Amino acid sequence: MTYALEQPNAGSYLTWGVGFADHSAFAIYSFDWSTDYCSFPPDSNYGPPGLDCHIPCARHDFGYRNFRVEGVFSQYEGMVDGTFYWDMAYVYWAAVSVFGG
Repeated sequence: MTYALEQPNAGSYLTWGVGFADHSAFAIYSFDWSTDYCSFPPDSNYGPPGLDCHIPCARHDFGYRNFRVEGVFSQYEGMVDGTFYWDMAYVYWAAVSVFGG
């Protein structure tokens, strides 16, 4: 299931977001939802104004933590990193759509 939640597309992004908001939605999988937001404190103000990197960082942490637990991290590290780049582009696009640029 980790694989399905780490795809670089809107469906996977939104489904992962449901689980992140309500862990019980995926309780059967015993996922590790913990995050340090890419090693940044959650209240830090990083990135350009209007660009909130918390969700891409949390999903990136999710992929790293859960693929490690599953013992397949080396197989999927590139995919997790690629998904992170997709998420960042999605967040950037959303910010530009709202704030212009």
